[in-house]
Amino acid sequence: MKPLGELIKNLEIVKAYYGSQPIENFATYKCLKIKGISENSKEIEDGFIFIARKGTNLDGEAFIEEAIRNGALVIIRESDINPKETYPGTIQIQVKDIKKALSTLSLNFFENPQEKIFLIGVTGTNGKTSVSYFTKNILNLLDFKCGYIGTLFYETDRIIPALETTPSILKVASLLKEMLDKNFKACVIEVSSHALHQDRLLGLFFDIAAFTNLSRDHLDYHKDMENYYQAKKKLFRKYLKGNSKIVISLESEYGKRLAEELKDFSPLLVNN
Repeated sequence: MKPLGELIKNLEIVKAYYGSQPIENFATYKCLKIKGISENSKEIEDGFIFIARKGTNLDGEAFIEEAIRNGALVIIRESDINPKETYPGTIQIQVKDIKKALSTLSLNFFENPQEKIFLIGVTGTNGKTSVSYFTKNILNLLDFKCGYIGTLFYETDRIIPALETTPSILKVASLLKEMLDKNFKACVIEVSSHALHQDRLLGLFFDIAAFTNLSRDHLDYHKDMENYYQAKKKLFRKYLKGNSKIVISLESEYGKRLAEELKDFSPLLVNN
């Protein structure tokens, strides 16, 4: 459990209500114990925070009442709070950016594990699963204990079925915390174009980022190759540290283009 005051540090709050009463100062509520966080109203239990985020197919705000019935203590939302739709005993917090709020709350709840583990991100149409898992195995052979998050499964000291290649920051934060608790030193993450486009990994900054290749795929989602390429490029523009290393395969024309566009970062170039 974590105190609410610790979790909402750095949260960009627009307004907040406790029931029908506006909250001007969180001092009264900062010690409230939060047992967990979820974006899924069906997973909510007593003392949880519910993140009412709009997804690709569903709008989380449509499930606020269900979350409250299941025990949600706090609701995080992006839309305006209607004073006529407040709920007794429940805190509602309107934030400027629900994706940033999800990142902040998730990383704070799991004690910012991303700051204590070496992160390697791999993206590309083909080969990212093989590169990621080979890298994980090589590091483990070198006694550099490494976890894996990707298409095959999620691997800490146990194997967890993967529902998607790159899960939300909430799931990633929980996995990284589990790895740290088991003395892992690194984690390799497959970073999908969907995750990059949807900003699922906000708050993570990779020590190494690698690009395998780009070919026609996922155009039902990205619509054209340029959008697809720009989504992949976000890994190198938005999710790196100041001293991060970049590795680019030149097997595709998009790899050569990425290498040229990132030449100021002195990427390691790999010719097949």
